Amino acid sequence: MRVQLKPQRKNPDRTSVYLDGKYAFSVDKTTLARLGHFTETEISQTELDKLFYEAEKTKARNYAFLLLSYRMRAKKELEDRLRRREYSDRVIQDLMDELETLGLIDDKKFAEAFTQDRLSFGLKGKRLIFAELIKRGVGNTNIKTALSAIEEEKEQEICKRLIEKYSNRYRKLPWNEKKQKFYALLTRRGFSYPIIKKALKIEDET
Repeated sequence: MRVQLKPQRKNPDRTSVYLDGKYAFSVDKTTLARLGHFTETEISQTELDKLFYEAEKTKARNYAFLLLSYRMRAKKELEDRLRRREYSDRVIQDLMDELETLGLIDDKKFAEAFTQDRLSFGLKGKRLIFAELIKRGVGNTNIKTALSAIEEEKEQEICKRLIEKYSNRYRKLPWNEKKQKFYALLTRRGFSYPIIKKALKIEDET
């Protein structure tokens, strides 16, 4: 196949690749320089496959870096976003290996940071955090390690903050009804029965 390269007018950092006169795909300058130019010779299928792979991987890497610039991501979460863009399984797997080697993907650290964020700012208990981490594809071992770092006193503190936050809404209710409302609220937030029971007992005694 005969290769023709044409720099893109709207995006000078990318080059359009034409095969036998027909547009095939585009590549960035770095990929093109690394793989060489084929304007004077026929390109083999092996060279073409390599060129296409490198071009796709570069695009996938740039997209992954963009997502990671917003916040940390679990490995599966990032893989799913890349699959939505229809990158090949090979590119995704190779890119995940690369990002893990660079320390940009670490499910253990992600689970720890996510847990502390959901606890302190989301005001959520262990059960709800567990479910959210499972949904993001984090493994049980990493989840249990992250949740084990939460002390009971911290959960009690979060329960107290929630009770204070909603106390005005239920201020006119008798204590028994108010207690039921708080119990339902804290249950939805993912706190266990022993934690809720202790929090409501403390509230009852104040």
